[in-house]
Amino acid sequence: MIVSTVFPDNVTLVAILNILGLVINVVSLFIFIWVYSHFCIAELPLAVEPGMSSTSCLDRSWQLTKGLVIQITGVITVAFLITIPLGVLAFIPIVLIIPSLFMAPSPEALISSLGVLIPLTFIMIILAGLLVMPFWQIIKAVIYYDLRNRREGMGLQLRH
Repeated sequence: MIVSTVFPDNVTLVAILNILGLVINVVSLFIFIWVYSHFCIAELPLAVEPGMSSTSCLDRSWQLTKGLVIQITGVITVAFLITIPLGVLAFIPIVLIIPSLFMAPSPEALISSLGVLIPLTFIMIILAGLLVMPFWQIIKAVIYYDLRNRREGMGLQLRH
């Protein structure tokens, strides 16, 4: 911890600052998730509904998600947990090659190892993104369709 190196003698101050940092991080995460849950479908009205502008899409997304943020957050969390393994697979080359970088016999060997590691990692991240992006777009489309059905009925014909 950075705090423990700055204040090595005051254990209470270090503990309080670490707890305060943890609380700030957790609160920041919840604020981010709350805002993301409101705006995760913001681009869909632009693609689906006629006559929409970028600012009206933000307002539309806010109106559709109002009152359903907890449910949307649950769906987003489950989708994120499903995509974690692909993200982990993308970083396996880094985990396997980095220990060998510390044992490089010369600077030239280090540079050649980096010359392999950086493009390989870049390719793995791009491939993981190619696999994950359609999944996220489907999740957002399903959320949008469900919200439209809940809020507006979306063309349902009700009997009198």
